[in-house]
Amino acid sequence: MLNALVQPLPPIRPDLVVPLPSTRPPPDLDVSLLNGGAATAWANLGDWQDADTYPEAARHLALRLGRAAGLGPGHRVLDVGVGHGEQIRLWTEHFGVASVEGGDRNAEAVRRSRAALVQAGLDARVQVGDGVDLPVAGSSVDRVLALDSAYHLDPRAAFFRTAHHALRPDGRLALTDLVLRSSDDAPPPLLRRLAPFLGVPSGNLITEADYTRSLLEAGFTEPVVEDLSQDVLAGFARWARGAWAGLALRRPLGGWPAVALTGWGAGLAHRRGWVSYVLVTARKGPG
Repeated sequence: MLNALVQPLPPIRPDLVVPLPSTRPPPDLDVSLLNGGAATAWANLGDWQDADTYPEAARHLALRLGRAAGLGPGHRVLDVGVGHGEQIRLWTEHFGVASVEGGDRNAEAVRRSRAALVQAGLDARVQVGDGVDLPVAGSSVDRVLALDSAYHLDPRAAFFRTAHHALRPDGRLALTDLVLRSSDDAPPPLLRRLAPFLGVPSGNLITEADYTRSLLEAGFTEPVVEDLSQDVLAGFARWARGAWAGLALRRPLGGWPAVALTGWGAGLAHRRGWVSYVLVTARKGPG
């Protein structure tokens, strides 16, 4: 069934290729620890609106992004920040997308995602890339998605330009990201100091108005921003507070501090009203 939905990707024309922007490393989260021994390898903050476990919340966030993107049968998708490939499998099985290409700067994650996707019988091209060696052909995909990864891209504005270049006319960009809640141009000093430890370049901490302007400058139209802070930031922080002690017992020599730090940072940023976690969609024009 799945093989019938997956078609080979067209060859990349060198004259139409542009590199993806580089990324900075996020905290080294232990995926097996996060997923609690489940047969999954999710690595996003999760949508905790109707979820009790981490794998369930992570799956919900991927589905929410896929619905916002309007994924459907026959779509060719570029996934920026593929992780271990869980969202690729989900989007193929749930929405029937035809093919996926993408990359991740983590070579081990790419290796595991390739193995998992081959085992699932999916024809997805996943590469190691940080903006230098992950080429994207122009007008080659119907959707560009970035699940919980766009705030690591440096500079993010270059990613918007690359996404616009890669999309076919009437294609859609959909991503989850962080924006400043304050109307001030500069982030609070403590947030500015905390951001690098979470893999967020300080230049990516901009207001929603500046974020929307950046999308428009890249050529996109109809930008829509939905605030998911309560469902994502507050939810992950609440889960991390309740889970970190058990995680430390399971992996006392490593893994749990990065989860605890991420949860603490998410909760602090949400409680103090520094940032919003948003789901953003925008469209490329018809011609």
